[in-house]
Amino acid sequence: QHLSIFHTAEQVRNEVETANAILRERGSFSGEVGHRRADGTTFPAYMSTAVLRDNEQQPIGLLGVMRDITESREARERLEASETRLRRMFEAIPVPLAYVDRSGKIVLRNRIWYRMFGYTAEEIPSQREWALKVYPDPEYRAMVIREWHAAAATFRRWSAGSSARTATCV
Repeated sequence: QHLSIFHTAEQVRNEVETANAILRERGSFSGEVGHRRADGTTFPAYMSTAVLRDNEQQPIGLLGVMRDITESREARERLEASETRLRRMFEAIPVPLAYVDRSGKIVLRNRIWYRMFGYTAEEIPSQREWALKVYPDPEYRAMVIREWHAAAATFRRWSAGSSARTATCV
């Protein structure tokens, strides 16, 4: 059967021909290729296809597996939109913010952080370097770090849902 039963003319031109060229060159292809349902609607699919060969290594057919990835693509798009909203909110907050991972590396800072402190990401790659630069006195630095740890422990206990709070807006 011709590929047009599975793909639109545009999909054949823009995706299938490229996939087939890779299949001919490498003997296999894996990647996203658009498909068409019997009712004519289109959907994204992940294809894995390999050339089947006989004992003399002559091609005798193709083996292909296709999976509809509509739901996973939509989930990825929702996640990307959510990340964009979160990043915009992070940047819009008018106070310096930095996100520190579990290893202590500062992985994200907002514009206000850079503007207020004047350091580059290279100068302060981690919470340790931050503490050394902004709290040069070792005793004072140790006190501040103890306070950070106490505040983090309190937050973890509170955020674990140990008690409910009721807010009333008047």
